[in-house]
Amino acid sequence: ERITLIHMLNTSDIKDIKEDYSIISPYENIIKYFNENMQNIHQIESVEFCFIAGSRWLMDDERIEIMQNLLNNRIKMRVLICQPDVAAYFTEHMKNPNKIYVSFDNSISMWNDFNQKNSDLVEVKVSPLPPMRNYCSFNMKNGGSSLIFTLYTYGNPYFNKNFFNHLRSDSHYFAAIKNEFDYLWN
Repeated sequence: ERITLIHMLNTSDIKDIKEDYSIISPYENIIKYFNENMQNIHQIESVEFCFIAGSRWLMDDERIEIMQNLLNNRIKMRVLICQPDVAAYFTEHMKNPNKIYVSFDNSISMWNDFNQKNSDLVEVKVSPLPPMRNYCSFNMKNGGSSLIFTLYTYGNPYFNKNFFNHLRSDSHYFAAIKNEFDYLWN
């Protein structure tokens, strides 16, 4: 049974929270989450991303299309990634031995290039501390927000087998994850 990093809830606790408070619902993957949230793209004010490296977002066709759609619609993005030495230590046990990875230094260079090409809409920061989850958040013009996070599962090299959660802005779990992002950003 997987353990989450929010108040050390186990998956049966998450089921209970969903039934009691309707704040957590698992998504099959991040692409589905983005496609659903971008149906009303003109209501989106900004998007925040938090990754250990995040290079997949600049290499995968579906993710590039999402980023381009955000840029085309003048939506601001903040991207937080981890510094290379910390990222290497943190991910050592999550790598698939048969997969070729972009180095963490190259990932930072890719994000810096993306930032320079789109400096009016994109801000990238490198954190000396590792994020405890992969995180994406939509901030809406009406003040609402929604986020999805993926718990890093140690010893699991398969990203799509990680545990995805979606939170609304009216939950205290949402506030905890947003606070983590803000702490790492500042």
